[in-house]
Amino acid sequence: MREEETAKQLRRLAERSQNLAEGDDLPRGALPALFRALRESRDPGPGVAALALRLADAPLVAPTLSLVRDLGAAQRYVAALESAAQEPEAWCSLRQAAALAAVAPRPAWLVEVLACLIDSEEGDPTELALAADPDVFVEALGEVLRLRLAAPARTRCRTSARLAGGALRVLARVHPDGALLPELARRVLVVETRRAGTAEPALALAAVDALEAAPPLQRIRVLQPLLDALERRKVVARMRAAFDAAVAAVGCSREELADLALRRGGADPDGWVRVPLDDGGEVRIGLGSAGELFREGRPAGLADRRAVENAERTLLAARDDLARRLERALVSGRDWSLPLWRELFRGDHPLRRDAAERVIWERRGDAAPTPFVWEGDAARDLFGDEVPLGASNRIGLWHPALADPDERSLWRERVLTRAREGAPRPFFLQAFRPALATDPTELQRFRGREATVEAIEALAREDGWSGCPLRGEGPWDIERQAGGLGLRIALEALTSDFRPTPAQRRAARRRARAGERPMVVPPREAKPRVRLADIEVEGAEDSPATQRALAEAVRALERATDAFAAPDDLFLRAWQQRKWKDPREAWREVVLRYRLGSPALCELRRALVDAYARAEGLRLRLEDRFVIAGNIVVELGTGLCHEGPPKDHLPLWKADERAAAGLAEGRLEFPFARRADPETVAVVERIIGLARQQQRGHPPG
Repeated sequence: MREEETAKQLRRLAERSQNLAEGDDLPRGALPALFRALRESRDPGPGVAALALRLADAPLVAPTLSLVRDLGAAQRYVAALESAAQEPEAWCSLRQAAALAAVAPRPAWLVEVLACLIDSEEGDPTELALAADPDVFVEALGEVLRLRLAAPARTRCRTSARLAGGALRVLARVHPDGALLPELARRVLVVETRRAGTAEPALALAAVDALEAAPPLQRIRVLQPLLDALERRKVVARMRAAFDAAVAAVGCSREELADLALRRGGADPDGWVRVPLDDGGEVRIGLGSAGELFREGRPAGLADRRAVENAERTLLAARDDLARRLERALVSGRDWSLPLWRELFRGDHPLRRDAAERVIWERRGDAAPTPFVWEGDAARDLFGDEVPLGASNRIGLWHPALADPDERSLWRERVLTRAREGAPRPFFLQAFRPALATDPTELQRFRGREATVEAIEALAREDGWSGCPLRGEGPWDIERQAGGLGLRIALEALTSDFRPTPAQRRAARRRARAGERPMVVPPREAKPRVRLADIEVEGAEDSPATQRALAEAVRALERATDAFAAPDDLFLRAWQQRKWKDPREAWREVVLRYRLGSPALCELRRALVDAYARAEGLRLRLEDRFVIAGNIVVELGTGLCHEGPPKDHLPLWKADERAAAGLAEGRLEFPFARRADPETVAVVERIIGLARQQQRGHPPG
């Protein structure tokens, strides 16, 4: 009688609906009569195997696992699960169970794990992890989630969603600090919110709940970009609550939140952007030691080339965004707490981790700040000794204006040595930044100088001056507050009497006949200009923040006004025509004009020239503002050249033609990316090229 009842109930099980996908109507009822019959049967094995095939039938899962434990039939049940998972169209839940079975130390362990994933009240995840290898168990839970994410709609069942939700919950219990939980939770959030449609996004909400066990910084990094990307109101509200709690726990500022949300540029954790090709291969794109792009592999077709070019543009945009943020932090003196700094620059973000090895950092919070570079897995000071980093320290970027001259020179020598050895170089100017320590009276030398309106408005955009754009006829005031230093500059408009020459008018008419805009491009001197009529300084106290702000303000005003203050090629052409009247007085006139240029710029270029000359054994005479190579004098601020004892003007095209012969020996390796300061690169290469050409007898090219 018992066996007949068991057979009858198994027939009912076989007739039960097979529509088990998430979008289908589930069969109703948990078949309690079947489970009573199997408990009383002399041979429950076939029934246990049949129930294993129904793992996707969500109402039957919990009573099935209870039955298997009571009957001690775990081995038969697991064997049936593994066999069913091999079918091409097996349910996702069967594949998930097979992934766990692959790491199970014994069949009964798998039954306990499935029960724990299905019901949060069942089992102890920590004991289950210890019974197997904990690392292997964590990876198996990750595979459970990956199988759910990759499953097509026809094989996704409600049991697979419950197993995935349980995997998130258990991961949060046994491995909350690892990188696996945040990454998989992020993917589950994105995918399952979309899949839910108008239904309850239960699995996406479970991912948010699991993330609450992750460290606050990881929570912020995962949730911040998703708050704007996802639109499901219930999911966004849950994410917002978790995100706000993490921000409150860490105490992040707006700038630090932006740091955490920085783009990766498509790079993987190893720093490569991988572009798959149509023929099955791939092109790898990476950043070189000077921040330049390089490829491994070659695209063949047009579509492949476009894909590679798009990937390169994306990577460059992310790199430039990071460089701008770091340079702003250098200028403003912003720093990070040690835990946040480690998350940002020693975490899994490939571009930030790469940038951390390119710059000079500064440990703050002690009696005196300590500069260091990150080499290998440790912070190293100027002499290679390890710098301990404590929980109370804050980490910022070292600014050369705050260092004494000897320390600045030693760091520059260290950075140059690292560049020659092929070490990564910064994307922006740091050790060789033209910024000398100064005092507020230094700003008064800019009174009366001229600048183009375009340069002043660029200054406002880049350095945060208010009062722009300059509208109307003036006068205007521009202001800036930074580091406790307040600056106000009064500007007066200057008139220009530029009139196109006959040749320029004829060229404009030719462009009009060709269908182009008949525009006459005025020279620099004819562009709208202003005069710096007055400069006021407030709050110039003696502090690192003020010194940093003062040095950067001087540098910004030099960039805006030196073009008119110092000579240029056009000025020297006219000067050459009249210098014969009184050569000595003429040279004095041009030297006085040169001295209006930036002393900090000359200082750093002199340091570069001196280092390269000593390394190559070149004989150069280095003066305050000039470098003398043979019979050629080169001014460091502008790069303009004079030749022979008469100090005749040597046109730049002719000087560069001669320098090219010397530079053919080998390219100079600069301690910063060339695009960070192309003018300094051009001036230094001109000097070294001329020195090589004169000393070693290269014929001009």
